[in-house]
Amino acid sequence: MPDTLFSGDEAEDLFERTYGRPIRPNERGPRPGAPLARQIPGAAGARSQAQALMSKRYSGRIRGLDVVEANMRRLAKKMKANVRPAMTQVVTLIQRESMERTPIRTGFLRASHRSTVRGTGRKTVGTIFVTASYALFVHEASPAVKFRSAWPRGRKYLERAVTDNLDKILAIIKRWMRPR
Repeated sequence: MPDTLFSGDEAEDLFERTYGRPIRPNERGPRPGAPLARQIPGAAGARSQAQALMSKRYSGRIRGLDVVEANMRRLAKKMKANVRPAMTQVVTLIQRESMERTPIRTGFLRASHRSTVRGTGRKTVGTIFVTASYALFVHEASPAVKFRSAWPRGRKYLERAVTDNLDKILAIIKRWMRPR
């Protein structure tokens, strides 16, 4: 198999078409047919050095790694401890917003909002619920149902409390999860 794809004249023509000028004598490159290691000065030596480096096995200890590991464990422990207070603050925000959006007739529906936070670490769960028996009807009601309060406050009061405050929720989580 030949080492060159072009003859010398074809290569010079290609160079001239590509660069818009003829090739200079010092740009001619290695002579055709010479092996690559002999064409590039120092290539054979560099190749053998690379092979020698790749064949060596390195072992040892990275200095300061134990400090990094200890800091990571400390941060993970702090973050794990901060999940519950962050979830409590998020649940309180959503409950308060939901109560403000709840339609008023007697005030019982608004007063029946409850919340809980259970679990620890990654298994922490916050729950907001309404104990009034007719809460689902009011939450999913059609606009034809009239309440004393303005309608935009009524429908989907719990769902909209979450979607309208996502930026505040994320800010609370970021604030609690930031290393201090």
